[in-house]
Amino acid sequence: MRGEGRRTKAAARTKVVVAQASFIAALMFYLGVIYTSAYYGYFHLSPFVLGFSFAEFALQSLKLLTFPVLVGAVVLLNAVALGGPRSRQALPGTLVRGVSLSTSALARWHLFVMAVGMVLLILWWQWQLLLPYR
Repeated sequence: MRGEGRRTKAAARTKVVVAQASFIAALMFYLGVIYTSAYYGYFHLSPFVLGFSFAEFALQSLKLLTFPVLVGAVVLLNAVALGGPRSRQALPGTLVRGVSLSTSALARWHLFVMAVGMVLLILWWQWQLLLPYR
């Protein structure tokens, strides 16, 4: 019995770490694409034509880290840490109901949200292809 509990806790922790790493990688990719598009856009080049990979875009995002950004991140993290753990406090019922309703609505409409995201991605891609010719 205890072994199963430990395995489920370890699996849950692993899932959390993978989810956070995926989010950070996606954010780094997004920022890398934005930075690289702006940089090479000055020369009327598309970074997608240059053949950058996912890793190169993610590494380009590190150029956005400046001293003020790092100071702001440290201040924000310290403010959150000083707030202390709040897991033992009960959340208000209205907040729990609101979050539950919104997540269930997102779960029901996930295909629609993904379709809209894909359409926006395709439109953005076409706009980037046509942009140098305008």
